Amino acid sequence: QQQQQQQQEQQQQQQPADLQPQNLQQLQSQLASGGTPTPTLSKLATWCQEHQLPAELIELLQAEEVEDPEDLAEVPEDDLQSLTKGLKIGPKGRFLRAVQRMRISNRTELGASSYCASDRP
Repeated sequence: QQQQQQQQEQQQQQQPADLQPQNLQQLQSQLASGGTPTPTLSKLATWCQEHQLPAELIELLQAEEVEDPEDLAEVPEDDLQSLTKGLKIGPKGRFLRAVQRMRISNRTELGASSYCASDRP
């Protein structure tokens, strides 16, 4: 039992400070009260909050070195499915839908930005 406790402490020390359990709870309470999350997680945490995604997903994304939701735009669908394995259906669906909407938005923006007046007939 003591060895198990030591292993848990080591794992917590290896996690970035923002992802340690007490800090995840603090992040959740900051977001719930309308506060500003820590700078390293702000884009990701804000995006997750906007799409009603659990703090658990922030952990998963950080473990995969996702710093910005835009990092997910070009990730294959199979990888996204693997990432969300084990999540409840609701959060999983919201996450996949949010990524899909981001992809559509990016394509629309690319189409608009690549338009040039000289392209007119």
